[in-house]
Amino acid sequence: MSLNLLTGNWLPFRRRSGDLAWGPPSLLTDGLRDDPIMSIWAPRPDFTGAIQEFLIGLLSASFEVKDESAWRLLWISPPSPAALAERFAVLALAFN
Repeated sequence: MSLNLLTGNWLPFRRRSGDLAWGPPSLLTDGLRDDPIMSIWAPRPDFTGAIQEFLIGLLSASFEVKDESAWRLLWISPPSPAALAERFAVLALAFN
């Protein structure tokens, strides 16, 4: 059995409602209007920090953003979970 860090349901996300959702990194933008992801939940703060650093690196490697205005556009209108999964799929083999 193999686990892929980009497709497996291994990340613990805490939603605004307080519910815990386990999913792949692409779940990050799920439910933005109704019950968005608010934080990473992990049993230790250092795990939370490590997951946040992993997600920052993954997003940086997956999106070519040329300038600050392009970053602002992504912030205002984030990609859907499907769009994130599509971008991450290019890197999937490296995360088995």
